[in-house]
Amino acid sequence: MDTQERFISQATYSVGILATAQLNSFELVELTHVSDDAARMEDSRRRGMCQCIGVVGIIGKEAALCLDVQLSESAEMSIKYAFLERTRDRIAAWRATHTDSTDWLKNLWELPDTRV
Repeated sequence: MDTQERFISQATYSVGILATAQLNSFELVELTHVSDDAARMEDSRRRGMCQCIGVVGIIGKEAALCLDVQLSESAEMSIKYAFLERTRDRIAAWRATHTDSTDWLKNLWELPDTRV
């Protein structure tokens, strides 16, 4: 198991990082989509995102990076910030479509017992 695989297995949630050859532009991609979505990958290539430079994820209570290349501290912070915004948006979207667990339990309790 390589370093990135270990990182991904330890992370609560992680995404891949695509970059341009000059390392001046980055894009976060779901790891399941890196090879599964050919159209998306072609779009990324067309925009110059030609290399996967690592992964970013949540380890413990922090955003962490596992990179194959050396980046400036500001670039690393930008990637982490974009990742945390993405994660916040995913959580908000999930919460908008799921009921509160106490409501769910109340509804479960009020279901008629059909075993009788």
